[in-house]
Amino acid sequence: MRVRIPAALSTSNEADVADFAPLAVAVPAARLAVSLRPYISTEEAADLVLRQPDTLRKSHSLTGTFLGVRPRKVGRRLLWPRAELMALIAGDTASVAPERASVARPVQG
Repeated sequence: MRVRIPAALSTSNEADVADFAPLAVAVPAARLAVSLRPYISTEEAADLVLRQPDTLRKSHSLTGTFLGVRPRKVGRRLLWPRAELMALIAGDTASVAPERASVARPVQG
């Protein structure tokens, strides 16, 4: 692609500007490595499902899952399975583990 600059605006003797290469958006290597990990932190998972991290933590505290996705506990941290979260976002509920039936308590009246 060649762009022609009017002579009045040109700062050099050349009126033609060299081809411009489109700006390539480079993905940093660290971010690429993050995207390939099978488990992600609570903060990353919350960003992925458009929720606050405390929402995921509270859901895990009450039911052991967040919408059927069960995290792994490593020390004090929760690590969420990326594949299950992506399936949840895509609407594929068959690949997401169902909620535990023992968590749902019957209403006593």
